[in-house]
Formats: sequence, C-alpha cells, structure tokens
Amino acid sequence: MGRWLSESRRIQLQIVAIGLSAVRLQDYAIRIEPLPGDEGGGFLVTVPDLPGCMADGETVEQAIAEAHDAFEAWAMAEQEDRGGADN
Repeated sequence: MGRWLSESRRIQLQIVAIGLSAVRLQDYAIRIEPLPGDEGGGFLVTVPDLPGCMADGETVEQAIAEAHDAFEAWAMAEQEDRGGADN
C-alpha cells in the first residue's frame, strides 16, 4: 500500500499555465507505492485527482522527479483537450 507525502515532502513548486489560472503540482496529494520486483521494482507515483498522471523511478526521489514531467505532460494534454493550446 502507498503512503501519502507530508506537506514538508511535497514536490517542489511546479507551475504550468492553463488558461488564466496556474496549476501547481504541490497543490495535489501524491501517492507513492513500491513496485513489485517482477514488475521491475522501484516506485510508482500517482496523482489520484489527475487521472492518468503517474510516473515511476528506481528510488522515491527519482519517481518524484519524474512526476514533475508527468504533471507537465498531463497539464498540457488537458489544455489541448479543452481547446486552450496556442498553436
């Protein structure tokens, strides 16, 4: 079972502009779960409030770092889905 990060361990501020508002990854709870060895081991980070926003890494720190990129990609895809992407 995963564990929730305390406020002091939340991910560093990450801002992605969506429309007129800014969404910060630190505003969302993240869940960290160990991955079984037969699935490669390491850790999986998910953002329960953002369906499909997840990342993994060999260590907790690597998984959290990867979550930054996953969050950016998720936010950009959400912006495009809502028709807010500037081309």
